Amino acid sequence: MVCRKLLRTYPEIKELVAMVHVVGENSGTSRGYGRLSYEVGAEDGRGTINPAWDLQDRNAYFEFDEEVMSDYNLDKLRVVECELLDPVQCTTIVEDSKADIVVWCASDFNGNVPRSLSGGSGPLSGLPFLFRAIASPDKGRVEVEGLYNILGSLKTMRQEEIQRQRRLSAFDEKSEIEAANNIGNDNVIDKPVDILLVSNCPDALGDFETPAGTFLDIKRQGEDMIPNDFPSLSYSVLQFATYEDNFVGEDLELKLMEVQNEKPRITTEQPSSAATNNREQKEMNSADNTSLSSSQQQTTTKQKVRRINRRDAARAVTEAMIDPDFRGKKIQVWTNEVG
Repeated sequence: MVCRKLLRTYPEIKELVAMVHVVGENSGTSRGYGRLSYEVGAEDGRGTINPAWDLQDRNAYFEFDEEVMSDYNLDKLRVVECELLDPVQCTTIVEDSKADIVVWCASDFNGNVPRSLSGGSGPLSGLPFLFRAIASPDKGRVEVEGLYNILGSLKTMRQEEIQRQRRLSAFDEKSEIEAANNIGNDNVIDKPVDILLVSNCPDALGDFETPAGTFLDIKRQGEDMIPNDFPSLSYSVLQFATYEDNFVGEDLELKLMEVQNEKPRITTEQPSSAATNNREQKEMNSADNTSLSSSQQQTTTKQKVRRINRRDAARAVTEAMIDPDFRGKKIQVWTNEVG
């Protein structure tokens, strides 16, 4: 949906490179490619498609329809396969595309459950992911190691561009002055951020324990990686509420809230036995000295459930790319509240 919104909102884009895990139907991760093809309108052209029960000829054929697809700008879309946990592939694609901005929507989770446990819709569709997780338990996490590969490649490309400008400006005094004024100037209003990270609100999905850490902690590591490890890159982090496409309408007003005074990450280190005993003793003392009334025990705090339609989430991404109010901030986004 992000690719669809970008192509139709900014027709002046020179090229949009969409990175998917696998292009094809013989893989559990091809669902992302199929959804991309549908959302950008590649199947709106003239063509034929055979019924699903026709095992001999399951191919579908579509061709460009100028009357319907003229404003889709599909000629500017390039789809590439990429394993985000492979730094060589990430570097190759970033350098080849000369990306001005990276929109990160990739995830190792299906909701808050690892894809190794819920890889697809069929009963056995998750077996390839489960086998990969067992065969290579230290393969890394897309939200952390995969994001690190992309950020490292983007940072290297930016540094090489600055060095190239300096070498070229050495031959021209006027160009040297212009290059000196442009290098490191991140306060240009129309300049987009280098990386826009799409994440989840902490209350959008429940936590899930994995061998590599909890779901919320892994998401938090990716969000904190950009300002901590790559301070030279400008960024925006959008934390979306629970996605709901059936009962939440489209084109609603975006509600924003900046995340401030965020609590530090919870360390995964195991506490010592002495600290555990002290904590248990304090809990026993507090239980002995404190008595709650029955009415207080039955009182529960009701929290409103925030939701957003995926198309509105894509609209928020396109607006945050060039809006200076989003730069260098972590912002929660939703459109609907219930409860």
